[in-house]
Amino acid sequence: MLSVKNVTMKYGNHTVLDNLSIDFENGVYGLLAPNGAGKTTFMKLLATLHFASSGKVMWNGESIAALDEKYRDIIGYLPQQFGYYKNYTAEDYLLYLSALKGIPRATAKQRVSELLSLVALSDVKSKKMKKFSGGMVQRVGIASALLNNPKVLLLDEPTAGLDPKERVRFRNILAGLSKDRVVILSTHIVSDVESIANRIVMLQNGKIYCNETVGEVCGRLDGKVFEAEMPAAETSAFSRNHFVVSERFEGNSAFVRFIADEGDGCAPKSAGLEDVFLYLYRDSEGENADTL
Repeated sequence: MLSVKNVTMKYGNHTVLDNLSIDFENGVYGLLAPNGAGKTTFMKLLATLHFASSGKVMWNGESIAALDEKYRDIIGYLPQQFGYYKNYTAEDYLLYLSALKGIPRATAKQRVSELLSLVALSDVKSKKMKKFSGGMVQRVGIASALLNNPKVLLLDEPTAGLDPKERVRFRNILAGLSKDRVVILSTHIVSDVESIANRIVMLQNGKIYCNETVGEVCGRLDGKVFEAEMPAAETSAFSRNHFVVSERFEGNSAFVRFIADEGDGCAPKSAGLEDVFLYLYRDSEGENADTL
């Protein structure tokens, strides 16, 4: 179990993370918050790239600071942006990283072959990465985070640059991996986690706002999501008085999805995770938003 106990992270007088406590067991955790709300700081803390101003992070009851290399040996980490050698092939780059991780050559070759197949890059394993698309490079990054078969997999905005087909493949990979490890996926893209996350962790004002199942999170807006049909010309006036989530236009008509305590006769709709995300963080960085 990965445990965060009363962790506070400050930069000067600015508190980024404020007295966080949470336990992570095997499964997929979707870490949701808008950009700039502390997700990356939290992920770097778990990856030992940052250390808390106060509090502890523990693995199976032992401080990760005390475990040092023993902890790093069981984590895989993919940052938002990772460096790579453009003149390396995908296979050579992963073999190079394997050597840095101390993985024996014979074991590394087999592992790299398996991972290139997993991320659908086997057919271009001998192609230099400078010729890869952004999505292909990102898939190499995902493979690199899995080289040591980690018990804790930390992925910070991992689907950047992936097309819809690649995103589905990635979600399926994570679902399979999560059976026997902790997977923490940091993102502001709700669709990346809605279908696969066992738990949704949302940050607000540097604190844990919730650690719940998708159903429990969406239940916070039960009976508050509606859809109104109106002439397209009336949508601007409607938006000034309601919290509008989305608009769909068909000819001269508009279908407006909105959140309110009362629907005034409009059709009720089931709440989705994106509805909760948009409503909770409707003000800049969620700083002034009301809780649900």
